[in-house]
Amino acid sequence: MCEKSLQIKPNYGAYANLGYLYFYAGRYANAAAMYEKALTFQNRYYLNFGNLASSYKFIGKGTEARIHFEKAIELAEKQLRVNPKDARVLWGLAGFCANLTNKQKALHYLNRALKIDPDNQDLQFKAAEVYAIFGDAPHALRFVRKALENGYSLKRLMKSPDQATLKTHPDFIKLLQQFKT
Repeated sequence: MCEKSLQIKPNYGAYANLGYLYFYAGRYANAAAMYEKALTFQNRYYLNFGNLASSYKFIGKGTEARIHFEKAIELAEKQLRVNPKDARVLWGLAGFCANLTNKQKALHYLNRALKIDPDNQDLQFKAAEVYAIFGDAPHALRFVRKALENGYSLKRLMKSPDQATLKTHPDFIKLLQQFKT
């Protein structure tokens, strides 16, 4: 559907949505290409830079990933000045900072977001990703459990590349068995 939309009239939404679909299908190079095109339509939204940075990360373009994570942080912090209690922006910042290995900042933003919206399944999933990036399996698994208990999609969880280190952890496997039934 997005591809057909692009044939008719190239637009930001179709490129961004197709990038998202490619990303969660593990087609990171295709996702990067779509996010690059989305940026030509909308280059002031922090998430566009974060999505492109994540795609670059998984195709081994470390320098480009870092540059785009830094731009995502800059734009998200600007957005946060407009609304300091925007949990989505805060959890985005947590993820971007984690990907730049800035644990202190990542956990600062993550904890702020969790105080604002502690039962949000998407935020709990992001918390699991952040802790997984830092190799903190106990905290990551705690948030995986919370996300699943609050209705987060098991299928989507399994497609997350940032959860890769957890997927072989014995406690993660036990947790999945509980939620598969």
